[in-house]
Amino acid sequence: MTLLQVLFLIRYVEEMKSTVENLVTLCLDQIDADRLALRQQITESLQRLEGQTLISRNGDVYFFLTNEERDINREIKNVELSSGVEAKLLGELIFDDVLKGQRKHRYMTNRVDFSLNRRCDGFSVGNQLDGVLLVFVLIFFADDYEMQDQRCVLDSMQDGVRS
Repeated sequence: MTLLQVLFLIRYVEEMKSTVENLVTLCLDQIDADRLALRQQITESLQRLEGQTLISRNGDVYFFLTNEERDINREIKNVELSSGVEAKLLGELIFDDVLKGQRKHRYMTNRVDFSLNRRCDGFSVGNQLDGVLLVFVLIFFADDYEMQDQRCVLDSMQDGVRS
């Protein structure tokens, strides 16, 4: 319970980020306490609290959730999406926002328009045409994000075309 109270108390203190190391320091109750054991306990507690949707994490910073935020996070967790549907929806958001729905790119040197195929995490976004340029977006939490360099090389060499 102490950990949840500490997270609540420092929620709006911008000078103090609620990282594991800072939480260990704030939860010390004795000067000669075993910091490694306390760090392990805090890490396990944070995982449990995050699983119970009482806190949220952004990178290595943890946040206490208000009642409204908890309700929203629980609703989000209850939505089941397959990775293909998720990638397609993310791709639509990205391509509509970044490319603003454009399906062609104009090469200004010779004023030629090139059609574009769009793909997000390996899933096609929109209709796919043969023999056109491919814009491929790989999201950082995708399953194969760690292999992005190798995948770029393989995709670039597809159909004998080298980039």
